[in-house]
Amino acid sequence: MARRYGQDDADRPAPKNDVYTGLLAISFFAMLAGCLLLFLDWHSYPESKPAGLKVPAVAGAKTPVPGVGKAKPAEKKVEEKKEEEPKGEEKKEEMKKVEEKKEEMKKE
Repeated sequence: MARRYGQDDADRPAPKNDVYTGLLAISFFAMLAGCLLLFLDWHSYPESKPAGLKVPAVAGAKTPVPGVGKAKPAEKKVEEKKEEEPKGEEKKEEMKKVEEKKEEMKKE
């Protein structure tokens, strides 16, 4: 009777290294190098925590500093635009002026 592979360990052929084994080794060493660089970057930071962030004051800034005041500039802008819009008769007069200008442009 013929013997099959696996019945006796001595008869088994030795596994061969191929391209994939090399790629596995390259990726392993790349991961080790990446971990080393990550550790060196982390180790370069100081041990203590920073005292706190100070927001510099900018002249003419419309955005409020967090925690100071309760101004909402975005809402103010909307309200100002609403006030600037012409109402009723003023709007009709402006529309007439625009139409007259269009007619003048067509004549030229």
